[in-house]
Amino acid sequence: MNEKEYRKQTYKVYGSFSLSIVWLVALFTLTRMFPGTFQEQKLIGKIAILILFASGIGYVIFLIKFLSSKKTIKCFNYYFNKEKKKR
Repeated sequence: MNEKEYRKQTYKVYGSFSLSIVWLVALFTLTRMFPGTFQEQKLIGKIAILILFASGIGYVIFLIKFLSSKKTIKCFNYYFNKEKKKR
């Protein structure tokens, strides 16, 4: 893996983690917008909560697949070897 591929893949990894922060902010905002239990919510609140949780589950599955891909593992190995040489 050369430096350009490493940078590109690193940006993708950072972007995926940034997306998780955005998801957590959305979750926090949604819990403030619709307080109470799920059963007490109106239809729009229930739909919003279900969409957010479904997207969260999909995101976790995507993140596991993405972080276990060959390209990402090569990126991590490249970084590990680079840091190992510095020592």
